[in-house]
Amino acid sequence: MIGKVSIGKSFGGICRYVFGEEKGAEVLATEGVRGTSAAHMAADFNAQRELNPNLGKAVLHVALAWPAEEKAQLPNERMEELARAYLKAMKVDPEGTQWALVRHKDQDHPHAHLIVNRVDNAGATVSDQHNYRHSLEACRTLEKQYGLVSAQEVSQDNRRAVREQLPERAAAKLYVQDALSRHLPHATSAEELTAAMQRDGIGVQATYQQEKLQAVVFAYEGQHLKGSELGRAYSGNNLAKTIEAQQDQVALVKSLVQRLNERPLGGRVNASYCATAGARKVHLVGPHQQGAVMQVERGPESGAIYVSSWPNLVDLFGSLERLLSLTLQREFDFSGKPCKTPLI
Repeated sequence: MIGKVSIGKSFGGICRYVFGEEKGAEVLATEGVRGTSAAHMAADFNAQRELNPNLGKAVLHVALAWPAEEKAQLPNERMEELARAYLKAMKVDPEGTQWALVRHKDQDHPHAHLIVNRVDNAGATVSDQHNYRHSLEACRTLEKQYGLVSAQEVSQDNRRAVREQLPERAAAKLYVQDALSRHLPHATSAEELTAAMQRDGIGVQATYQQEKLQAVVFAYEGQHLKGSELGRAYSGNNLAKTIEAQQDQVALVKSLVQRLNERPLGGRVNASYCATAGARKVHLVGPHQQGAVMQVERGPESGAIYVSSWPNLVDLFGSLERLLSLTLQREFDFSGKPCKTPLI
């Protein structure tokens, strides 16, 4: 399942698009708007928009798509159920604002368009913060919850099929790019990245100046590819910057774990950090839980993270989960009223 999110200004434009005759459009569900025509739907969205006239970009548009293999499993009723679940996962109340779901039948894979009014029924703004990450997480959650085919796995299979049709050098380039996209987000040293790439059969030749990575060449099936040839992000200099940032992230998490164990509840709760191939996790173990695991993938912006006090063990677990979420989302004020003492 894929949810491609975009924010826009014109309800008229997006409504005309989703009602396009060439799309084989079918309105599956609406909340607070008419589904009889593009003009009626846009008029209803715009009427509620007047409750918050200062919000310039009031249109939340999500293109929802599923692999072609899911077509038989996605009748209209099922697609509507998934759309409602997606809204809830995105922290949008399906009964608290206007929205419409329109299915298109112009392609082999099942897909639909979800239009949401960012001015809710009370005139408040529906947040658009970190929509990309939230959408990705929502889709992965719904895939597991509803037993859907993983879009990520299908994408990898498709790229494998594409590689088989390419000339040798282009195929090698695509293979190495895919490997880097998997392994780089988890690497905290050039040696760690090299080991991961070698497990995929890719050789790595690195050049250093003053102990800093300057250039890198990847070798696969007789092809030698400069990092910069694979993409700007994979040049030696940019790889070094990414790895350095991820080292800072791991240091931040380790500091958090240390502080957790130093707090008064430390005697009752044990926190530990561990790293395995492709994953970095914080484990919490307390007297009433076998363990809680939160995965950390990317580094935070610089800044202090604040937390309120933890009155009980359950709140402690919840606070850590929110803290780790903050390091991912690059937010530092999740409570609205940060307390005076920074945890880190």
